[in-house]
Amino acid sequence: MTHNLFRQSIPLPANFPGTSTFRFVRNFSFFVLLFLFCFIVSPSIHASAGTVQLPKTGQTSCYDSSGGDIPCGNTGQDGEWRVGVSVIGERFTSGVGAQADCVTDNLTGLMWVKTPDSAKRSYKEAIDYAGTLNLCGFTDWRIPTIVELESLVNAGQTNPAAWLNTQGFSNVKSDYYGASSNYTYDPDYTWRLYMPFGFADHCDKGEGNLAWPVRGGQATATAAIWKSGQEICYNSSGTSIPCAGTGQDADLKPGAAWPSPRFAVNGAAGTVADNLTGLVWLKNANCFGAVTWDQALSSANSLANGQCGLADGSQAGDWRLPNRKELFSLVAFGYAGPALANTAGTLKWTEGDPFDYVQPAPYDYWSSTTFAYDPYYAWGVWMYAGYVTFNHKSEGNYVWPVRGGESFILSVSKTGAGTVTSSPAGISCGLKCEAFYSLNSVVTLSAIPDTGGLIFSGWSDSADCSDGTISISADTSCTATFTLCQGSPVSVGGSMYDSINAALAPAASTDTIKIMGINQPENVTLASGKTIKLDGGYDCSFTSKVDRTTTITGSLTISSGTVEFDSIVIL
Repeated sequence: MTHNLFRQSIPLPANFPGTSTFRFVRNFSFFVLLFLFCFIVSPSIHASAGTVQLPKTGQTSCYDSSGGDIPCGNTGQDGEWRVGVSVIGERFTSGVGAQADCVTDNLTGLMWVKTPDSAKRSYKEAIDYAGTLNLCGFTDWRIPTIVELESLVNAGQTNPAAWLNTQGFSNVKSDYYGASSNYTYDPDYTWRLYMPFGFADHCDKGEGNLAWPVRGGQATATAAIWKSGQEICYNSSGTSIPCAGTGQDADLKPGAAWPSPRFAVNGAAGTVADNLTGLVWLKNANCFGAVTWDQALSSANSLANGQCGLADGSQAGDWRLPNRKELFSLVAFGYAGPALANTAGTLKWTEGDPFDYVQPAPYDYWSSTTFAYDPYYAWGVWMYAGYVTFNHKSEGNYVWPVRGGESFILSVSKTGAGTVTSSPAGISCGLKCEAFYSLNSVVTLSAIPDTGGLIFSGWSDSADCSDGTISISADTSCTATFTLCQGSPVSVGGSMYDSINAALAPAASTDTIKIMGINQPENVTLASGKTIKLDGGYDCSFTSKVDRTTTITGSLTISSGTVEFDSIVIL
């Protein structure tokens, strides 16, 4: 495809339509801090493969180069791999009551206006309009970035706009929606997205586009949106201006921050890992030249160690052509020529930093995602500026292989009453819960029994659940068992007590107070001057405490004496 830097020339199909709390009363000598650091059992923090998880594109079918449906097996297409995460349950939730005019995207955490109006506004008019909106009890509405707008595109639908009108929205038009992001190559232009097809291009800031206000976005969402990379604000003439109060992308900078550094280069292996998404890219961004879509799929799928500078031990089938959203995730909208960041994520890409031979022009990079409206075409990204476009599959475009990105479901069930949470976040049980986690991420589950004499007895189900720490490599199910103990939960010297405070009085200095691995709601006070050890996490017989802790829900006040802790968490 040949691009005009001011107006994109797209070959349209013929039928294109118009915390913990402690209270220390006075200074004293004690071992609290030492044992809090050494013995409190809390989840280890393991980073996911990336800062954010990319969503699935929505495409589930596969097509040949003539647009015909074909079986997906061994095609290497998006419809075969289906890489990325999705929500468990409904994608969108319509508000009720005072929030009936809003819809929340459960995938990204963004809240959108349910019924965007039909008025076309210039760039500044749209930003001003969103900034004065008071809807659903919120006043922090804004015009979305181009990354946020793109998140609404379902590449499996022939008309994403029409699909959105079946998902709780109404009056979504088959037209252009404007973004708050400037077109960096020539900043008197702005980004916009053509909603019925999902391609992203630019237009003059004075040109009218539809406005679709958005708010929110959560870093803990299943597929959190990331910052676009814009740092400079511009007026309608393309002159840089102070950002404060403009409402532009570079002013508000919504989304998850890029990690520092953005990329991790393994030059010896010939690979570059994106620390934002966890994807691993071929360092050589032009090993195959400009080829057809079928050739691009074949080249990426057969890539292996010893080719294109690779020395990573990879085999044919490990690499693939990226899908539309993966390729889009590389775009740094604060730069142009190409719209790609350097290794640190602080400046524009230069040769070798971090990639080699990036081709900003004149062709696109192929994705593995077919253009569902007309399957003769496939999606691509023009790295010069970041356009998301479609090209006839017989055209020649570049190939940039990727690997990684697979995600799996972790399912947690319970027997007995208690709460299960996870690090990284995602699991927060009630009766049963599920969450997506990326391949090779490490998830640590924590189980806290309800009050009333319950203890956490252990994990079962999949073999990898035995210690509550799971290395994600497939769909996994875990069961947490909570058991009701009979009798009093505290023991000292063989005598039983109903509370820790009750055991403190008869306990002699240097005694150990044993506590079942329960959730004990109690404010504990030590004022006797004794040296006491609180030893938690025991089973019902006080004989063992494998992988258990005692949670004291309350405060600890020590006015005199020394306390040593083992397997105790204070909330």
